[in-house]
Amino acid sequence: MDTFSAIDALLATAIPLPPPHRRAHVRSDLRLTPGQVARVLETDPATLIAWESGTTEPEGQARTTYAYFLIRAQTVAELVAATAPTHPLGAASPVGQSKAAAGQRIPAPRRGALRPSTTVQGPIAETVKAALAAHGDGPKATEALVAGAASDAMRLFETCREGGRCDIVRDPPLPDMLRTSPPGAPDLIWEARVDWQHPHLTQTPGTVATLNISGARLSALKTHLPIGQLKPTAPHHDPKRSGIYRITPATWEHDTYLPNPLGTRHEPGPVWITEPTLRLLLRLMRLDLCAPPTIHEAYTSGSTENLLERFRTTLRDARTQALEEDDHVTLAYVTAMHTKFVAAMGELAHNTTLRRPDWTHIIHSQAYATLWMKAYKAYKAGLTLARVRDTGELHLQGDWRHVFEEGTDLGKVTLNSTYQPHATSAASEQGKHMLCIDPCVEKRRYEYAGGRYVGCRTCGGDLCTGCRTVHLAPSDVPYELNDDNLCPGCQQAK
Repeated sequence: MDTFSAIDALLATAIPLPPPHRRAHVRSDLRLTPGQVARVLETDPATLIAWESGTTEPEGQARTTYAYFLIRAQTVAELVAATAPTHPLGAASPVGQSKAAAGQRIPAPRRGALRPSTTVQGPIAETVKAALAAHGDGPKATEALVAGAASDAMRLFETCREGGRCDIVRDPPLPDMLRTSPPGAPDLIWEARVDWQHPHLTQTPGTVATLNISGARLSALKTHLPIGQLKPTAPHHDPKRSGIYRITPATWEHDTYLPNPLGTRHEPGPVWITEPTLRLLLRLMRLDLCAPPTIHEAYTSGSTENLLERFRTTLRDARTQALEEDDHVTLAYVTAMHTKFVAAMGELAHNTTLRRPDWTHIIHSQAYATLWMKAYKAYKAGLTLARVRDTGELHLQGDWRHVFEEGTDLGKVTLNSTYQPHATSAASEQGKHMLCIDPCVEKRRYEYAGGRYVGCRTCGGDLCTGCRTVHLAPSDVPYELNDDNLCPGCQQAK
């Protein structure tokens, strides 16, 4: 550094920073994006935006370089204003007006200031209309729309991103734990899927109501997503960042009435989890429900909770309108768009513009964390949890309408069915090898196993993946054999 540069740097440390609202104006007056400024300051856009909003303040060398940028940017902005051409009618350009002439200087509109306040409904309505015109009836049009939902969702995302304030990294280098696992191997990232059942439900008389959380997966798009590449950081949690963490969880001592927030996990020891799961564990620590987890490693980036907000609200409004109009075609299309969008981000074969498997894991985990908190809300209100599973299924005993609002809007609940607890639990106690009374099974996949999993739609129990008729007890499938999920009879036949 030469003498003059050293003097500039020294003076920058002595000059107070402008107020936060002025910092953003200085940048936007020169039509500079957060990404451009962040690069030269060797930081990330989310951190820069936090400085501009006053959420955080730069320190040390970061403050020196940021102060120097603001000083130079103000000088350049004044020079641009002084040399701006006059208006064709003879009046000075608004950018060049002085405070004496205009009362105060009118800054150029910030990037995104012209963004419409309403959501983007045009592309969805036009695509549905074209499908109905081409295929003539609902089922065929729905099939065509669902087939193209992934690519349509990517295009809608790009439309919703127009005027966005932060520049995202679309295909960053991935740490090893986020790389695609070999076929049959378990994912290294644990999403904390919940599948819990009350162990003593038959001792609690009363009708059980099966509730579905409306739009649970769509609601999960509002979560803290990392903007840039995930890089190794100090092993602690920074609420202004997001990423993945290798932790050793604390012991959970409430299994008899509350599900484990880490979900149905059988392996002991450290595990890689995502941002929503860690935030949930830390929240439960503050509620004195568990000790804090031990964080061994962290890969994070600056984050924002609103990265997908316009995309989410666009799909939310389309979903609401479809429900009001009983439009099953649009409803199926919107559902396929957000589910396939999340899945496609983690699979390079399905998109070429956005590959963020970390986002996929984080969004999934957010849905499970939200469900857990709703279960806890029901428990705190005096209801008995009978079962908690998937992303939006609650089985409750008690007057649930005093706790949750009924409806189809996001976050509300709908009543699916009711049953008596003895009808399910007593049946399962007839013998751990009871035959399934419903041969129509749904195929699912355990996160931890990486193998096959079949569940009974009647009682939700686990079925043998070989015969698909025998219910499994936990002792039937030792950990070393959990990739097969076979009943003892099929294990012997194998």
